[in-house]
Amino acid sequence: MLDRSSARTTGGNIFVDDRPFFPTAVWQQCSDLFDSNINDGINLFMGDGCRDDTELPARLAGRAYSLVDSEHANATGRGVIGWYFPDEWDALLRSDVKRSDLAVDIPAGRPDRVSFLTLTNHFYSGADPLPQGKGMYSVLFQIPDVVGFDLYPLQVWCRPAFGDVFDAQAELNMLSGSKPGFQWIEVARMEQPCGAHSELDPTPATVGAETWLSIAGGAHAVGYFPEPLVEGRRRRDRAHDPADQSADAGAGRADGARHVRQRHRPSGRPQPQRRALRHCREHELRDRHSAARRRRNRRPAGDRLPRWRAGGRLGRRRLLGYVRAARRPRLRHPAGGVVVDALAASE
Repeated sequence: MLDRSSARTTGGNIFVDDRPFFPTAVWQQCSDLFDSNINDGINLFMGDGCRDDTELPARLAGRAYSLVDSEHANATGRGVIGWYFPDEWDALLRSDVKRSDLAVDIPAGRPDRVSFLTLTNHFYSGADPLPQGKGMYSVLFQIPDVVGFDLYPLQVWCRPAFGDVFDAQAELNMLSGSKPGFQWIEVARMEQPCGAHSELDPTPATVGAETWLSIAGGAHAVGYFPEPLVEGRRRRDRAHDPADQSADAGAGRADGARHVRQRHRPSGRPQPQRRALRHCREHELRDRHSAARRRRNRRPAGDRLPRWRAGGRLGRRRLLGYVRAARRPRLRHPAGGVVVDALAASE
């Protein structure tokens, strides 16, 4: 990694220091799991869950790249390649919002930085629209360099809707004008009604299936969310680092979209989806012995992801293996690529 990295998007691809880059990301991570995440193949950290984002590059010390929040878009440091906009911004905006209304929240573009935006899944034709409608998407698709979303079929939709992972990603690529896209993959139980059903807990097989289906749908990056036992980890992280003991405000930032100004917020905003379990005490005893194994097994090796191509024999074989492991075996392979057409049949 260079002392000062530059990033750009060209032709629907992401480049860092003039080399193709496939981000594998985590959201608002704390420093006690940096090493574990990096060993699992994570190469991009979106925000710091325990301290100010501007300190994230120094804490990573060149071991991975980082994005800071849009309020600190001018942050510097080894490995900073850009910024991220407020999380699930679409859920916080009126349907008739104009880009001029958001100008104060949009940093000036920089040729050596890229911006990321995570949306809810309500842009997707297979999902219900937001209460305020879909008018904001035509504006939001224009703003970032890289646009993504979260769907979470098991933990939010309460069913193995793996076909929608593929279809929603393909639809996003079309709606965004072929900008680089990404998708957040569910890896643990969340604070959602589906979390009460253990049979809907993500497993290494479902994580692998959702990852490869998003890539088959056209994703140029993937993210993994949430990290189990979030609140307990943050307490341990602040206890380990005395400088973090005064960072209580930063510890609560994972609820998302904390920097959006209130004037853009519509009435009847839905419950944010990207929210991990807070009551970690309930699960610590049960998960203590298997937490390390889950962290090690839940993600594919990061260095393998850039080599996969949807039309390749090896890619089809891997994708088919992951879907079979998830007990959703039906695939159709037309000439020139992979189409997942029957995963929804069992939903």
